[in-house]
Amino acid sequence: PGVAGRDWFSKISNFTESLTYEQNIAFLHVTGSFVILSSVISLVGVFYGNLFINYLNLEKRFPKIKKYIELRQKFKQYYLLYDFIVIFIVLFVFLCFDLLIIFS
Repeated sequence: PGVAGRDWFSKISNFTESLTYEQNIAFLHVTGSFVILSSVISLVGVFYGNLFINYLNLEKRFPKIKKYIELRQKFKQYYLLYDFIVIFIVLFVFLCFDLLIIFS
């Protein structure tokens, strides 16, 4: 596992070193866009997951999974906070690099 991880990291490192400055910024934007997309999908899952659970009355129909549903409800706020923080950090990094390009 460790060797494959280092090999993957070295391939990415070699790839980014071969790119120009503008291409590195574009690569950062693509990577950040995937991170934002992943966070948005997670947010949709949190919101629609609750609607799905309530609509199908899963707590009443399946009492054995009630504890898991309650645990999910407790962590829902942390998922939301984490996803929003990730999105804002990525957008802030995008903004910084874009301003750096504009004013250089």
